[in-house]
Amino acid sequence: MINQVLSSEDKILLDQRVSGTWSLNSKTGLIDVNGHIFLMNLKLISIPFKFWKVSGDFYCEGNQLTSLEGSPQIVGSFYCFDNQLTSLVGCPEIVEYFYCKGNKIKSFEYMPECNNQSEVIRDIRRQIRQYLIDLGFDPKDKENFKKLMRAQERS
Repeated sequence: MINQVLSSEDKILLDQRVSGTWSLNSKTGLIDVNGHIFLMNLKLISIPFKFWKVSGDFYCEGNQLTSLEGSPQIVGSFYCFDNQLTSLVGCPEIVEYFYCKGNKIKSFEYMPECNNQSEVIRDIRRQIRQYLIDLGFDPKDKENFKKLMRAQERS
């Protein structure tokens, strides 16, 4: 069990950013939200709390997140696009819809199963492709580039 201690400032931030109700789960030590949470465009580098379950949607897009640690493990829809993510470590385990465009994700590792799986795969493939181009690999060398893509997707 995680023993998460919330300051009065933390509680105020949660009250401001939760549409619905939130509580500290005594069994898990994590925050449960009955509703939605809005942590977007706050210039966050990390998720400031540790969540267990969000019955609605979790919005953390438009920040500078480098990790999804602290994300809810169970959530409706999860929006983490336009951050600085390079991996999906810490992303939700149970999620209906997952959106991660505009990041720098380098592999499919930790990718959750979700209702929009094919869209997520396309988005991550684009990010892996851009990652390889940024490293100097030439996409015009189709045979070698495909091999690199497959290897990176499995890493």
